[in-house]
Amino acid sequence: MAESDWLLGNIPQLKGVRHTVLVTSDGLVRAHCASTDRDDAERAAAAISGAQSLARALAGQFPPEVDHGGPEDPCLGQMVITIPGGHVFMRPAGTGSVLAVVTDMQANPGMIAQFMQERVQQLGRGLETPARTPGPEHG
Repeated sequence: MAESDWLLGNIPQLKGVRHTVLVTSDGLVRAHCASTDRDDAERAAAAISGAQSLARALAGQFPPEVDHGGPEDPCLGQMVITIPGGHVFMRPAGTGSVLAVVTDMQANPGMIAQFMQERVQQLGRGLETPARTPGPEHG
């Protein structure tokens, strides 16, 4: 079990969960469950980052018809993608982080969403990933 597994809570033990990863918005792995090897977690992180970027672009292209007074950068909620044999659930997990869960078709989507929301709320600001800044060698 990886040192950072505690970040994922009990989500990996839910019925139907195949993989659970916590990634930065720029595609780096922060934590992954024991059933996901590092290489798979890194590939998933890149795909999750791309999906979040696409969702932000779509949200910007099709803004709400009613101004909710929010920031210009749309705050994304949960996103679910249906894949062969299951689903991928993605949820912002603090600034700069995304919690993702891959399930089979036997998983209860409502329960997955609830546990993800609870985990994000439990950890709060501890899940935030500060934006990376160039080091001194980059000027």
